[in-house]
Amino acid sequence: MKRILLCAATLVITPLVLSAEETQEDKIVLPEITTTVSGDSLVAGKEAVPDFSDLLPSSKNGAPLPKLPGVKSGVPEEEPVADFSVLSEKNLYAEGLIGAGLPGYFAGDFSIYKTSGSEPFSLDFSHHSQDGFGRHSAVNGYFTSETKLSGKKTFAWDKITLKMEGLYDSSKYGLQEKSTAFHDLSNRTVSGGAELEWKLPHHFYAGTSFGIEWYSRYGSKVKDSAASLLPQEKDTDITQLVPALYAGWKDYGVDIKFSAAYLHEAMWAADAQYDTSSGDKVLVHPADNTFGAQRFNAGLSVDWKHSFFELGLSGGVVTGNAVGDNGAVPVFCLKTKMDFNIGEAGLPLSIKLAGGLDSYHKTCSEFEKNFLFTTQPFLFQESTDWFAKINMNIPLGKRFVLDAGTEFRKTAFSNGVWEADYSNAAATELYSAECISRTILASNAKLSFVWKIFTVDFTWENNLIHVPSNECSNRFGVNLNFQSEDAKWGFNAGAFEETGDADDWWPVINAGVFYKVRDSIRLACEIDDAVKLISGSDRDYGKTVYIKKAGSAKVLVRFFF
Repeated sequence: MKRILLCAATLVITPLVLSAEETQEDKIVLPEITTTVSGDSLVAGKEAVPDFSDLLPSSKNGAPLPKLPGVKSGVPEEEPVADFSVLSEKNLYAEGLIGAGLPGYFAGDFSIYKTSGSEPFSLDFSHHSQDGFGRHSAVNGYFTSETKLSGKKTFAWDKITLKMEGLYDSSKYGLQEKSTAFHDLSNRTVSGGAELEWKLPHHFYAGTSFGIEWYSRYGSKVKDSAASLLPQEKDTDITQLVPALYAGWKDYGVDIKFSAAYLHEAMWAADAQYDTSSGDKVLVHPADNTFGAQRFNAGLSVDWKHSFFELGLSGGVVTGNAVGDNGAVPVFCLKTKMDFNIGEAGLPLSIKLAGGLDSYHKTCSEFEKNFLFTTQPFLFQESTDWFAKINMNIPLGKRFVLDAGTEFRKTAFSNGVWEADYSNAAATELYSAECISRTILASNAKLSFVWKIFTVDFTWENNLIHVPSNECSNRFGVNLNFQSEDAKWGFNAGAFEETGDADDWWPVINAGVFYKVRDSIRLACEIDDAVKLISGSDRDYGKTVYIKKAGSAKVLVRFFF
């Protein structure tokens, strides 16, 4: 009986042992390898290559390696080193957009930039144009065109940092056969700047900067026009020089900084004249300040930052030949910022507060770009405001976020703000600036709702007490965004309505859809102001006799590198 059991056990165990040996021979198990790379560049040297001598045959052990015809075998004297430092520094990106549509729409954008490292830079180009508004032809002056080229570059050394930037901005828009003086107006700005900062011992630093700008405005004149214009209203060149310096100390979350800057703005117009027929203008812009404004400001600021709390206090003085009747204006600001995490989920809550006395100088280039259909024959004086503002970002549960703010401003020292007087056109149907002493309370709010792959934004903007001439009393809006889980396609739709004395009661409805052909290419179709596109009707530009572009359909291609 024992013999029978022994024979049976032998017959069962023997095949299992043979199978296990066969499995061990067929299955090759590679050793676990861990390679650690350190340093600024990735270099794979001889020590980083795993040893497979126990698994692979070699000629030294007598097992011949296969030989290919025409190939010489041999062992190099030194192991080649693979240098991946270029790949480790790969942080150069490029993106662009090109599109066309109706009526007469064209867009082209291109950007190349480096965001990381000690010497980032960016180069941006954009061109947007539209020939024709609704059913109006570009031949009759209904067109806009804008081209921009800008660049920024940072150079960094051991203790010195140099930042440089430049801008070319050219725009042109038609006057819709309304003006008796010009067919169109063109604005051109060329500017540049540089800032040099030194890191000094014991946490001190010092720096200097210099900015320069040239602004030119001119128009295509109507033949045999009898319009009466000052030489500087026909065409003019304005230059700005802004040198500045600063010094400070920064450590333990405290930044103490002294700064000073000088502004010289000059109007260059052949045979420039000053219109003294208006008593208001003589009082607001004294004749000796008309063609050259000089402004000097100096101040001291102290900022302190903690992990969740920031506090800042600054003060200074502004003086010059264009600061009003006071000769000098004091300025100061007290600000704070608080960041918290609330609830069990640790949702971020942010509150910003600021208040004080603010003074600033508006340039002609800034004014004529913000207020279209204007030609200014003079330089602007100082604007000074008492101000207080608050901004809050409040999470309302896991899906809602409220971003809201309110700002109060009141004119101080009789240095009012400059706005276009769109209620009073000149004989040429162009508008000029007026100085307004005003009190304004401007508010805005945005409620965002996020659910899975949907985002809905509700927005509101409001101007109380005073409404700037290029804005409206209220603006209500809603916007819906959807993107598939794989980000392959998506769409958006939105609408907003503006209310005021001269506003159009038809809402602006926009929509768009996109499809990602590849990770680097995305196609999109967009419709702006669908109501006006379908009806072919117009939207007024504020209280002026002009209209603004409304209604377009376009196809866009966006690409990334």
